[in-house]
Amino acid sequence: MTKMKMTSLSNEPPKEAVTVRKITQYLNKHGGWVLKTHGGQYQRSGVPDLLYLHNGVLYAFEVKRRDTDLPTMLQAQTMARMTEAGAKCSVVRSVAEVVEVLTK
Repeated sequence: MTKMKMTSLSNEPPKEAVTVRKITQYLNKHGGWVLKTHGGQYQRSGVPDLLYLHNGVLYAFEVKRRDTDLPTMLQAQTMARMTEAGAKCSVVRSVAEVVEVLTK
């Protein structure tokens, strides 16, 4: 008997982890340095998902799954502090949005 692969017919966006992986692959292909942060007891809370250093500029990307998903209050406060310190912080939902931020 052949096993059939189940596919979803919904218009759900990809899981956040999938989007993070695609963005990380894109950034790694374009030079610079990229770090995927992992929340936990050994890291400060609220730090964006991806930190990307390129040509002397620190970009911080908080990856969200849906257009309606917003950063938490702590994430927003952290990104505001990072922006004050000179980082370019953005909430993104796709590689295309990352490209848009990098080409501004």
